[in-house]
Amino acid sequence: MTVFKTYLKILRKNLFMVIVFSLLLVIFGGLRMKSEDKSLSFNAVKPDILIVNKDENTGITKGFIKYIKNNSNNPKIENDEDKRNDALFYNEVDYIIYIPEGFNRDFMNGTIDKIEVKKANNFNASYAEMVINRYLKIASTYRTKTTNPDELVKMVNKNLKNNTKINITTTLDTDKLRSAEFFFNFESYSVLVCLIFIISLILSIFNEQKIRKRTVISSTSYKTNNRLLFLCNLLYAFIIWIAYFILAIVMLGDILWTSNGILFIINSFIHVITVTSLAFLIGNIVTSKDAVNGITNVVGIGTSFLCGVFVPLEYLPNSVVNIAHALPTYYYVKSNSIITTLEEINFTTLKPVLINMGILLGSAVVFMILSNIVSRRKRKIG
Repeated sequence: MTVFKTYLKILRKNLFMVIVFSLLLVIFGGLRMKSEDKSLSFNAVKPDILIVNKDENTGITKGFIKYIKNNSNNPKIENDEDKRNDALFYNEVDYIIYIPEGFNRDFMNGTIDKIEVKKANNFNASYAEMVINRYLKIASTYRTKTTNPDELVKMVNKNLKNNTKINITTTLDTDKLRSAEFFFNFESYSVLVCLIFIISLILSIFNEQKIRKRTVISSTSYKTNNRLLFLCNLLYAFIIWIAYFILAIVMLGDILWTSNGILFIINSFIHVITVTSLAFLIGNIVTSKDAVNGITNVVGIGTSFLCGVFVPLEYLPNSVVNIAHALPTYYYVKSNSIITTLEEINFTTLKPVLINMGILLGSAVVFMILSNIVSRRKRKIG
């Protein structure tokens, strides 16, 4: 009970910090929602695909390009990679496909592995990928029947001629789902800062030498003391999660009660558990209250930039994304991105999300093990 009262007392003194970062979530989330156009219950879509052809315009290359142009919008972008990246960032294109040199020859020989692409994080990009993969799969099937590329193109076109209309409908409310994705992504920053700052601060106080010595000579063992502290941290984390969940209901509305919305909620809950464990580890490592604020900013802002919270992952350099793979928030953000585009909920479509959730929970376990090791060593030193 003493631990809980002390925890509550410290929390009340630092409640302003929690309120500030919660207000940031409200402000940025609200601005994002206002920027989104209102949508109907379904959307007719036609993807904007930019083709960068490095091969000769003959054979299967010519047929492939013609098929893409007939089944998409083709924006005019300058022949410059920076301009293409800008167009992708500003949603002027949904999908960029790079047809490599020798594509016609390699495709007919069956030696081409895959085509390089860049895509936006929206439904149109997913549909563009489906359109392109459909042509390539059909062409691959017929390739075994002929060695003549022009004849192959005719066979593929004959197969597709009754299915050339590209307007489709989706029951997904893509605008609201993108708003939900942004809200939950930015929520991860608020959660990181609120949990790491408060939990690290409280643990740094409990780990002060004079307080630690009092704990050692008291009737309460260090294991019991750690357990009580962790339970207090879990309670605080759960309250933060509930508060943000209520905020999500107010700001996002009915979209939360869809299958996609429920997956967002579950993913955010697992993320909170992981961050709580991380904060507990940091709190056991940090020995100075003065260092808590700096560490909170470094971890909160650094993680958010690296993992796609502030800037979408598809716009980050590959080197940055590779580093982000080592951070739990990356898998949380990646799951949110997948959830946004899920039309069918089944084991196959959920598998990447479940794997990411498993990684988050596994990270939480690792952080707790490390916390116990650090705590035990500090006790021996003390």
